[in-house]
Parts: sequence; structure tokens; C-alpha cells
Amino acid sequence: MSRPPHPALTPERLEQALGSIDPTSARVFHLHAVEGHDYGAISRITGLSMQEVERHLAKALAALARALEDPSS
Repeated sequence: MSRPPHPALTPERLEQALGSIDPTSARVFHLHAVEGHDYGAISRITGLSMQEVERHLAKALAALARALEDPSS
């Protein structure tokens, strides 16, 4: 059974959080979380190294975590 979405994670907050980071990090997040690609596929799609994919995904996840912690966002 899948977990229900976090109550504070609305599409608007997700868009706002991803809008606060660079476009490459947002694209890497989208490719991984929305389209389901693994790091190797994202590396091939974007031309980034695996380490860069990891770094960009970490940036995106940190932005999301900050957005969820801050109820005013």
C-alpha cells in the first residue's frame, strides 16, 4: 500500500520549492521523482556525470525539505 502524500506538499508548494533552485536541479528531480529514471539514465539524458546527478538531486530534495518545514512558504 502506498503512503498518502505529505499534507503540506501541495502542487503549488512543490512548484515554489523547485522554482527556488536552479533549472538543472529541478529537471534532475523531475526526471527521477516524476518520470522514474535512475541516476544512470538521468546522466545519459542530461549529459551530467553521476556525481553531478547526485548533487543536483540532493539540492532539489533539500529545497523540498525546507519548503515542508516552513509553513509560510
